[in-house]
Amino acid sequence: MSIPQSPTPPEPARPEDHQELVTFLERIFRPERMGSMAAEYPHLYAPELMPWNLVSRHCGRIVSVVGAFPIAFYIQSARPSMVLTVGGVGGVSTCPAHRGRGLMQAGLHTAIARMRDHEYAFSMLWGDRQRYAHFGYEDAGTELRGRAQRRQFPIGSGVPLDDWRPADPDSPEDMIRLADLDAGRSVCPYRTPERWSILLRRLGFSAYLASAEATSPHQAFLIGGRDPRNRFRPRIAELGGNPVLWPSMVSAWLFENSLEEADVFLQPDDRINATPLTDRLQQLGLYPTAMLKLLNLHRPLEPYLGILEERAQAHSFQDLPPVGIVPLESPEDAVTIQLSNGAAGLTRGVAEASVCVQLPERQLVRWLFGPIPPLGFTGQLCRENPGAAPWQLLLPLPFPVPQLNRV
Repeated sequence: MSIPQSPTPPEPARPEDHQELVTFLERIFRPERMGSMAAEYPHLYAPELMPWNLVSRHCGRIVSVVGAFPIAFYIQSARPSMVLTVGGVGGVSTCPAHRGRGLMQAGLHTAIARMRDHEYAFSMLWGDRQRYAHFGYEDAGTELRGRAQRRQFPIGSGVPLDDWRPADPDSPEDMIRLADLDAGRSVCPYRTPERWSILLRRLGFSAYLASAEATSPHQAFLIGGRDPRNRFRPRIAELGGNPVLWPSMVSAWLFENSLEEADVFLQPDDRINATPLTDRLQQLGLYPTAMLKLLNLHRPLEPYLGILEERAQAHSFQDLPPVGIVPLESPEDAVTIQLSNGAAGLTRGVAEASVCVQLPERQLVRWLFGPIPPLGFTGQLCRENPGAAPWQLLLPLPFPVPQLNRV
């Protein structure tokens, strides 16, 4: 009598697994054959990118997948820009016949270990909060969401646009223009013109370019479309360039697509004033941008020192007591942030700290990266750690993830 084989431990997929893996994911995530995973995520599921996926097999066939995809972000301030590498987790799936055997758990633990080995700053994913909280993930990051209604954006009510047209993913000139307009944010994903061309082939997204010689700078862009995972609801997924042009672009997009309303997603940025747009949006609020998990404290905080200096200068802070930050699950990862003569610094350990903030990692990631923590939580933290109160004015740090780059 033969003994049934057990599924294999998670291992990187091979380029020759491409068709089988994509077909497997579509059976799980597209059971009614609505859309294609390869078309919706061309930047993740090309054959040469297969090793980003960890797979378990049974009798030679894929039965479980956990993807962990590197995403690079530029953190820009008065200091030279730095790169923050984040692991985006997606495609987490197990075929029904093999569920309940711990394959997802094994795949996710292996993916987290690999991301640490590759020195990623943290990991992010989108999914059920209760399920992924067991692995240390928490709703965090920052994005503004609102709703644009056509009656609030009548044609001709904003800055007149001299040019308004779709961007062509096959046009090098258009892709260079998008990349240039995108480069001014405090935090932005690494998107070369070639990367823009790939991303704009995603299902449900289109880019538009606009200009108005009466403004300076006189160019902006809009990413719009319909969300295939939310009943094809219309959305403006991203706006960039000069915010003064955004209301006119929203108006033009709604009119061109014969829409009465659309969801709008904005990336909060210390150096962008989006008031001309946000004043007209309905149901505007600050929301988490993903579920985040800290993999290390030093790596994610170091690139933000320049932004902390800019914020300290805005509050007229020159010196602040060094604050130690200690994740309760891994105290060996503790760090100390300092501000002396307007310059921010970061050291490992808490030997130089005047006060220590000790929090579980899920509370810690929300304190550091937002959205704004509940007032009760912030008040308790500052009562227990009075020296941390001034630092609270410099937090949360910005970490928006554009929808175009989500896993």
